[in-house]
Amino acid sequence: MSYWPIRYGYLISMFICAGVIIYRRRKIQGLLQTMKNDYIFGQKILTSEMMTTPFVTGLFYTKIVIPKVILDNFETEELKMVLLHENTHIRLGHLWCYFLWDVLRILLWPNFFLTTCMKDFREDMEDICDKVTIQWSGKDAYEYGKMLIKSIKVLQKTTFETMATFVGEKNYIDMKQRVMKIAGYRPYNKWWICSLCVCSLSVLVGIFFCIKENSLPRYKELYDMVLIDDMGKTTILENSRILRKAISVDEEKVFMWQGLRKMGQIV
Repeated sequence: MSYWPIRYGYLISMFICAGVIIYRRRKIQGLLQTMKNDYIFGQKILTSEMMTTPFVTGLFYTKIVIPKVILDNFETEELKMVLLHENTHIRLGHLWCYFLWDVLRILLWPNFFLTTCMKDFREDMEDICDKVTIQWSGKDAYEYGKMLIKSIKVLQKTTFETMATFVGEKNYIDMKQRVMKIAGYRPYNKWWICSLCVCSLSVLVGIFFCIKENSLPRYKELYDMVLIDDMGKTTILENSRILRKAISVDEEKVFMWQGLRKMGQIV
């Protein structure tokens, strides 16, 4: 960062990366303005005419979007499961996780893994949400998986030009892996998960303080030279091209050119 081309080049690239992410988010917000408000089970949602999977957006004012075709074809219990899945994303703070991930992508834009691994990060969030939703719903994994497969059939039956991510060989493999994970679901102990999180956080805090206590103190490089004589008089030699030519240092001694005083370098 000491070289201005690198410094400003890095900052400009950060702004470009931020601009792309903000543009995509604003585009989604623009789509939300065209959707209609509705209520299911007493909760406000947005209904979409687009053939997309249900999703949730917004950090402070979260909005759940459910396609109209799913509202028309799903039974009451299935709709409750869909709504619970989206609310689980909100309760687990997944939207904030996505936001922090985007912040890291902006600040550390040369790390291309943060972009290429975004898909895997989203899949991990979905896997976590699936497991928690199954446990909170009181249903078994079979009913949940059947509901997920039904949503695929409903959306594909309506149109082949769908925005849903399960057309094509690669997307089929991804969806198959998700269904297989649901099929292998086992109930988890909430207190065990909480204990694991507390222990992990304690270890991280301990590592942080250990590093802080054993790190060298912060310092600032000063290129000026301070001379103190036997009488305690202080002389400051300001950093300059002439000073660097007039002063030389080895492991034991400091050599100064005698003409330095006449050059006006002593203040």
